[in-house]
Amino acid sequence: MRVVGIEGLCGGVGATSVAAGLAVALNEMAVRTIALDLNAQNHLGLLFGMPLEQLEGLVNQPGPLVNSVLETHEGYPFMPMGVARSVQERARFEASFAQRMEPILATKERILVVDAPAAPGPLREWLDIHADLMIHVIQPEPRAVPALLAFERDRMPQQEASGRRARILINGVAPHLQLANDMLVFLQSEIHRDRLVPVVIHRDQHVAEAFAKQQPLVSYQYEAQAARDYDALALWLIGYLAQHDHTDATQPHGAS
Repeated sequence: MRVVGIEGLCGGVGATSVAAGLAVALNEMAVRTIALDLNAQNHLGLLFGMPLEQLEGLVNQPGPLVNSVLETHEGYPFMPMGVARSVQERARFEASFAQRMEPILATKERILVVDAPAAPGPLREWLDIHADLMIHVIQPEPRAVPALLAFERDRMPQQEASGRRARILINGVAPHLQLANDMLVFLQSEIHRDRLVPVVIHRDQHVAEAFAKQQPLVSYQYEAQAARDYDALALWLIGYLAQHDHTDATQPHGAS
């Protein structure tokens, strides 16, 4: 199974929506994909129609973690984080997570799209070890500048030292807004093209509306611009992983 992590470079940039949209788009293309929530906010499941009152998930699953895999009526599989009942319950979950994930990584599912944890700890360490690719999400807004500088100072050197592959995805693009458009041009000029995903996700009111309706975006509005962008992102990812399958057969892991 290939593991793809989705992480916001700062809060509120839409990383969870990107994770859900990408997982759905891959499944629509017959690439069997599970969306996994490792973010303590437990929001990913809401984008798949999980009831607000449902607090159960991975963190309080007493049996095999595969028992936490749920499916929408369209057949999109996802694994909600759930809400820990106590600090001790969360600590036990984090301590056993890596070992309990091994059977899932060995399944026939082809891709695991992970909504990355926001804070350092065992879950992020697991993702850093297992991710074939980390996609870091940013929006074209003033907050992007300090977030990008912090990423280049802290996370990027760690990734390069460990040979991990990473790309930056620009989300929430709004060409009709002057500031957003100026920031987009600035980011595209500042970030090396080899580090940018060659796809952008446009700002689309249907994303928020689908979240409010607790439906996958394509189920709420199939023709939404963001849905088409997620399709483009999925196609790029399929090609990227196929390319690096070939590269990994001829080069040491981490060469890109």
